[in-house]
Amino acid sequence: MNKEIKRFEINKEYFTRSACDHECIFNTTILRRTAKTVTIKDTLNKQPVRRKIHIYDNAEAVFHVGKFSMAPVINANSEISKEQLDKYFESRQLYYKGV
Repeated sequence: MNKEIKRFEINKEYFTRSACDHECIFNTTILRRTAKTVTIKDTLNKQPVRRKIHIYDNAEAVFHVGKFSMAPVINANSEISKEQLDKYFESRQLYYKGV
């Protein structure tokens, strides 16, 4: 059965969680794309960087900070809205303040 591959979309934000700490969220925005690469901007990279697109589980995926054993992978199935991200970070700040 041939399923449609989920693709990254320009100006959309995607996220993944750390393999070591589920509370740690990595998010990135797709700035540009070609058939084989995406240019991304996130909080870890000061400047936009270009990353190769891989296909995993019928969706595009990128190693946004490089390839290593515990590297976070951003997947096109993991789109997140700015409101959802803000709500998550707000709840984490309240948690850390002891509220």
